[in-house]
Amino acid sequence: MRLEARRPVRIGDRTLGGPAVLTCVPLTAAERAALVPQAARLGGLGPDCVEWRADFVSGLTPEDVTELLAGISAAARCALIFTNRRHEEGGARPQDEAQRLAILEAAASTGLAALVDIEMATAPALAERAAAAAHGSGAAVIRSWHDFGATPPAAVLLDSMRAMQEAGADVAKVAVMPRTPEDVLLLLRAGLEARRTFLEIPAVLMSMGAEGAISRIGGGYFGSDLTFAVGIAASAPGQIGLDIAKRLLAAVGLGPEGEPMTGGS
Repeated sequence: MRLEARRPVRIGDRTLGGPAVLTCVPLTAAERAALVPQAARLGGLGPDCVEWRADFVSGLTPEDVTELLAGISAAARCALIFTNRRHEEGGARPQDEAQRLAILEAAASTGLAALVDIEMATAPALAERAAAAAHGSGAAVIRSWHDFGATPPAAVLLDSMRAMQEAGADVAKVAVMPRTPEDVLLLLRAGLEARRTFLEIPAVLMSMGAEGAISRIGGGYFGSDLTFAVGIAASAPGQIGLDIAKRLLAAVGLGPEGEPMTGGS
């Protein structure tokens, strides 16, 4: 039986951390003119939310964010996650850190994003300002940590999730790269231990790459509440197609109905 978060988060008309694992597809258009059409196309696929990866857009300024987010929100017709990923954790391009956070803070202040992603590596003062802007507008805050090189020991994974919750996160996100099948199990075990013991907030836990793809579906039984899938283009290695992800989640009892599909053996 799936363990639900003790402090679930409402995003749009969905519950993150509830009975079902939610799905999210990334909006990765690099040209501003393509953002709204791509958002409409993604929203039409039926995900629970769309993540706008603003780091894919060059020359973005804080002043641009309100207008662009308004158009994206109207086109997607579902909850939005706003992310301006730092280059060191998989962002599309290097950015001046102060400018990157100014864009993040501006987006958080609009109230148009249901969730705002802030990396744990962000300078505390800048992270606190962005988080305050998000909470002030009614948005929830994801605190995230990505390791594209390896899967750290369980103690490190648990400490990172504990630190996110203590920092005031509404959602904890950990994405790591497996080098062996045991690495995938390591993340899942850490997620389950965190959920059973100290972690009250929803979590997004991913073992990346092809070897870790199973975590994007089965992770729902080990403390993960949302999975990123491909609508048009992937934003991280190991993401699978949205339609396939939704079918697999339903098949293992993690979809909206909460019951596995039945059939012959």
